[in-house]
Amino acid sequence: IAGVSKSTVSKVLNDHPTIPAETKARVSDVIRKLNYTPNANAKNLAMQRSGSIALIIDVNRLDLFGDIFFTNIILGIEKHALSNDLDLTIFNVNQVESTADFMKTFVSGKKSDGMIVPVSLLDGNILDILNKNSFPFVVLGDPRSDARVSWIDFDNRRGAADALTHLHSNGYRKIAYIGGPDDSPLSLCRFDG
Repeated sequence: IAGVSKSTVSKVLNDHPTIPAETKARVSDVIRKLNYTPNANAKNLAMQRSGSIALIIDVNRLDLFGDIFFTNIILGIEKHALSNDLDLTIFNVNQVESTADFMKTFVSGKKSDGMIVPVSLLDGNILDILNKNSFPFVVLGDPRSDARVSWIDFDNRRGAADALTHLHSNGYRKIAYIGGPDDSPLSLCRFDG
């Protein structure tokens, strides 16, 4: 209809600089008239990417899923993914027999372009699988190890200190801390604060 090749249409859709403005206008007009929408799967296949990021979870971790903050974290991840034209895929490792086997299959199958792994699910095997395959990932929470990983977390120590300062400045002197298990890095950070 526009009198151009499929590759020219593709270049127009991707705003390629070698296409003349007149051709871009003509093709864009036909695209609008036909109400054409590119197939995201075909585009991702051509670009050798999945168009998604994965969040690995374990729904049996009630300390996470009973926590409204974790839900807000998921919503924030999703919002950021969508703003970058990515889908968020959530995988529950509780449903698999072996988390390490799941990760091997997931990574080798390139089911996502990157992965977010809560620190509670990170162990040496998973870290080895991700690193050996140069698979992009970020750890949600401070891994508290010498492992060279990218991670993101709240400043739990500072948050607890700020809360304590606020309570103290308002006259409270008998302040209790109710935290998680004694071996929880999160609880330890908050207690230190």
